[in-house]
Amino acid sequence: CDHQATTNSRLTQHQQSMHEGKIYKCMECGHKATSKRNLTNHQQSKHEGKQYPCSKCNYIASATFNLTKHLKIHKGEKYLCNECGEQRATKASLIMHQTKVHKA
Repeated sequence: CDHQATTNSRLTQHQQSMHEGKIYKCMECGHKATSKRNLTNHQQSKHEGKQYPCSKCNYIASATFNLTKHLKIHKGEKYLCNECGEQRATKASLIMHQTKVHKA
């Protein structure tokens, strides 16, 4: 397929979940996750009420890695598209932009 991942581990996760049918199911609500980490984050945020608030604005993340990505906005970190100059806060967002807009 034409999926583009930002890391090898995310590519492996995509292959396993989308092409091999490997999923992790929440025993409480039936939510289907593509990785153990995603299932754990789901359980903590949806069933245990765990939240990670940003100290600089009113954003509340459901997982630490989401808060880490969000904090890049406050630090001014940007990923620049080499085709049109558009700026994105995360590498994943830039790849998504390039794939949709430039068919990279």
